[in-house]
Amino acid sequence: MIYRLSDCKVGKPYKIVAVNTSEKNTAKLDKLGIFSGEKIAITRKIGKSAFIIDANSAAIAVGREIAEQIE
Repeated sequence: MIYRLSDCKVGKPYKIVAVNTSEKNTAKLDKLGIFSGEKIAITRKIGKSAFIIDANSAAIAVGREIAEQIE
C-alpha cells in the first residue's frame, strides 16, 4: 500500500516511491537524501504542520505541504 508521508506513523520504516512536487523542491529534497527508493522513518511529528524525518542518518524537517507530496 502507498501512503503519503504525512499519513505515516512515527518510528516505522518506509520506502519512498515518489516525490510529486515541483522540480525545484524535488532537487532540494534529493540533495537532502529524500528521493524515490530511499528508506526513511518519521522520528517526530510537530503538531500537524511539520515532520522530522530520518533519512540517511540525518534528521530533516519537512513541512506538511511537502510531506503530502511524498509517497
